[in-house]
Amino acid sequence: AGVYTACNVPVILNYVLSADMWINDESYPAVYNTTFLYWYSWNLTYVASVCLNSTVNPLVLVFRMSGFRQWGLGRVRDLLTEKLMKRTTRANARTGTSNDN
Repeated sequence: AGVYTACNVPVILNYVLSADMWINDESYPAVYNTTFLYWYSWNLTYVASVCLNSTVNPLVLVFRMSGFRQWGLGRVRDLLTEKLMKRTTRANARTGTSNDN
């Protein structure tokens, strides 16, 4: 719930400011100080919020469910180990040494 709330705070603020501007018939120069922000702030907040929320949701699911968390961390560990082994093999090939005992 915290991630969802954090992702949608800009949208909520836009709603509040827009409603206040509509009710009181006044503008907020600090917020809508340019024509670009005045016309595109809604698009920016919605796109940013939806993209951020869509990006964070899978991460929340992975770390919330133990099966996914174990699978994900195991997969990352395997990828890092494989990368490290390739790097070590390449470095050994350049220097002419090996890891064999």
